[in-house]
Amino acid sequence: YPPEKGVDLKATYKGKNGQSVSWKHQPDFPDGEMIDFEPLFKPKIDVAVYLTRQVKASAACEVEVEMGSDDTITVWVNGKNVLAHRVARSCRLGDEYLRIGLKKGDNTLLFKICQGNMQFGFAFQAMGTDSPLVTGEIPLQFNMLNAIRSGRRKSSRFGTPELTHRAESLIKPTDRDPVDIVLRRT
Repeated sequence: YPPEKGVDLKATYKGKNGQSVSWKHQPDFPDGEMIDFEPLFKPKIDVAVYLTRQVKASAACEVEVEMGSDDTITVWVNGKNVLAHRVARSCRLGDEYLRIGLKKGDNTLLFKICQGNMQFGFAFQAMGTDSPLVTGEIPLQFNMLNAIRSGRRKSSRFGTPELTHRAESLIKPTDRDPVDIVLRRT
């Protein structure tokens, strides 16, 4: 399909049933949360959605990312296919974990989400505080929580963290100890 051969944000393509489709800027797509495609795209059965992200890296580096998709997911970095996973599942951040190589300068990430039926969505989160994909306080807080939950960072010997959506429990980048994480007894 044309987007897989090169991302042209000004291009218009023929979609399902001959429908004209084009790239749309979506600044409200948050990292670390599921993006629900159902209200955005019609039809929503047996279709594919492409998402792209431009990343500027000050030096060549590797970045760890977690993703989730409902359903199949394929990922390209600078035109190179780095993931293709044909699945039928609900979207859950962390279902896919990947280390991607970025070159110095501009990089293009391309995601393809194929939808069978029922729910339709995608989630993405870059890990690590020094990643060119991570910006702001909220992604840093999610990174710390996810690192503890996945075992990449030690948790307290008194409890196991679980995700919370309470604003008063957010971790600030200046915190040295994630004491604001909601804990459950172990």
